[in-house]
Amino acid sequence: EADGGLEEEDEVPADQGMRARGGARSMPLGAVAGGEADGGLEEEDEVPADQGMRARGGARSMPLGAVCGRGGGWRAGGGAVEGDAQLSADQYEVLRQMAGHSATAPREHGGRRLLQNGTTTPAPTPPPTQLPAQFDFLEWLPPELSAISSYRGRRYTVVLYHIPPFVTINDWAATTDNSDPGNILGTRTVAGGQLSGLTVDFLMDLESRLQVQFKFVYPCKSAEFAGGACKAPTKAHALAMVRGSASSAEYIGGGAGFCSDLRCFAAGAVKIDVPTLSDFFVTQPYMEKGFALVVREGPVQPGLFSWAEPFTQELWIVIVCELVLCALGFMWVEGYGTNEALWDMSNPAGQFLDSLYWAITLVLGAADKAPTTHAGRTLVSAQLVFGVLLIALYTGNLASFLSNIPTTTAVTRVQDLFDESSRYYSRDTSVCYSKNQASIKAWLDQQEASSLVQLVEREDFDDCVRAVYRGEATATLFDEPVAISTMKNFYNTGMCGNGGYCTAGKTGGPDPLTFQDKQACECPADDVLLDGACANYYDTEWTSIEGSLTTVGEVFNPFGYGFAFPKNITSTDYLGFSQAIQWIKDQGSLVALEAKYIPDVDSLTCSSSAGGGKVVLGFKNIRGLLIIVGIVVLVGLGLGMLETIIKIALICCPCLGKQGAAMIEALHEAEEALHEQQLHGAIGGRKHAEREQEEKEEEEDEIVEKGIQDIATRLKALETMLHGSNKESVTA
Repeated sequence: EADGGLEEEDEVPADQGMRARGGARSMPLGAVAGGEADGGLEEEDEVPADQGMRARGGARSMPLGAVCGRGGGWRAGGGAVEGDAQLSADQYEVLRQMAGHSATAPREHGGRRLLQNGTTTPAPTPPPTQLPAQFDFLEWLPPELSAISSYRGRRYTVVLYHIPPFVTINDWAATTDNSDPGNILGTRTVAGGQLSGLTVDFLMDLESRLQVQFKFVYPCKSAEFAGGACKAPTKAHALAMVRGSASSAEYIGGGAGFCSDLRCFAAGAVKIDVPTLSDFFVTQPYMEKGFALVVREGPVQPGLFSWAEPFTQELWIVIVCELVLCALGFMWVEGYGTNEALWDMSNPAGQFLDSLYWAITLVLGAADKAPTTHAGRTLVSAQLVFGVLLIALYTGNLASFLSNIPTTTAVTRVQDLFDESSRYYSRDTSVCYSKNQASIKAWLDQQEASSLVQLVEREDFDDCVRAVYRGEATATLFDEPVAISTMKNFYNTGMCGNGGYCTAGKTGGPDPLTFQDKQACECPADDVLLDGACANYYDTEWTSIEGSLTTVGEVFNPFGYGFAFPKNITSTDYLGFSQAIQWIKDQGSLVALEAKYIPDVDSLTCSSSAGGGKVVLGFKNIRGLLIIVGIVVLVGLGLGMLETIIKIALICCPCLGKQGAAMIEALHEAEEALHEQQLHGAIGGRKHAEREQEEKEEEEDEIVEKGIQDIATRLKALETMLHGSNKESVTA
């Protein structure tokens, strides 16, 4: 009976019921006897007849696998499970899988394990377990409902491990004076900056919301510290301390008294997976991520036409078409002008080539012809403007192209590693995995990677990333935030761009990885002698590498990060922590933390000390252009050599010279005759009409002149005939 009654009551026996004073508001995720909305039961088929739920003031939440014991009930608001409560096998298994909300954990249903593919297998059946007479569960209420947290004043020990960007522990090796191995004395604090990271900041927010106190420690084995330094704390070490008993005794601060009250948990980047859920109670995830594939990208090797890449192929085609159209235009508008080279209408190919040469030289700013028509001048002006703009665009784009050299990678996504149909697939591809990360190796085994690619094992993820950068492996994979953080360290130390890495032939000197350029590597400051020479005591050597680390493809194999509590039936604090975690996530504060600690891959910049920001133009970049120019030069030289051979032959053989001279003279005469004929036949209607008019006028002038001369002759003859006659008569 709860504010509206049962929602699904068909399978509830008559003697079962729920009485609520104020109503049961929510009982989510895996509850065997639970109500999800307004007090209604949702899954009640496994509730024995003598079980019930009583709520005082309203049970707002009964989360994650809660089980009602026989002869008793669940009480919220201070809350205890009462009675001798003998658990059945099914109920015990549900309780054992309390964190079954994980995406990777199987869910329990009807005493069977529900797998992700929908099938079921029989769940393991442990012997019945006696539930303690009473154990506490504290419900956490958000600030808007309760200003005072039910966890207020509690102290928890948080076992951290070094894994940037989640947790960064200063001097975890404890090699400095008063180093406090394991941070048992609490000398490393968040306020002091010795502890930092995304998880640490999230824990500080969680500490404030729960109104508790966190003491941060990290695992450091006593034997290792006695040997000189602690080894890097890992997830396995942190979980071993939280597990307690003998497993924590080998760590400083561990042992029987460590976490005896079960108020401790491991934090860092604890993935919620089946192995972790089997041994620990894990909160719901405070962040969901996945694996990222890390490879090295390198510059694309220049080809024959790399010099043309500032323009696209389509643009080059447009430019060629423009030159051809311009040449045809010159043939049309200047073919009847005074450019004699364009008059030869009997040789269109030669005329076109000459016009094309004119168009090209105009673009290059070295024209050797002058237009004689108004149409030709207009076309030349347009071509000059086109040439100026084209050269300016090419030059500007070339500078941008050189500063952003295109890059390529061996694979483009994780599927390329295992998909034999991919054009990037190769059996010679090698994948590096870290020895101390079982989840990576387990995932590779699921993909049957050993039969498809070469597997390379290294001690940790940093070694794998270094192997990829040096070309010893094609790719490596890890949690995306950790992968990006590690890549950022490589960028900051010069292992990117036109950088490289330093190695030392002898031990005892400074860490060679701290040197970011060739000069600092091969001649450290301590190795410089008084005369300026370099001693190079440790045989350091610089290896240049062209390329940078990057991630490719999408994030894959998603998972969540949570906090791992000891797996004890009386330990239920992780449930209240889960409630607070979900509330903090809903406020959106995690987005700001991700932006602060997990940079975008594209925002990574290479250290300038390694030449990361420099663009060096080498022979290979213009090799194709030089080859093309060389071919044209060779053709020109070949023609010149042919002319030289002909001249030498004419000198050595005078007969050939005379015959050749006669032939050349005959050719010249034939060309002049042909030219004269073409001049009359093809010079154009206007010039031909003018010449005909002139000839006609000359003929008319000759006729008039002959007529005048004839008249004069006749007059003179008449005068002679009449000579001697009466002058007066003649005069008359």
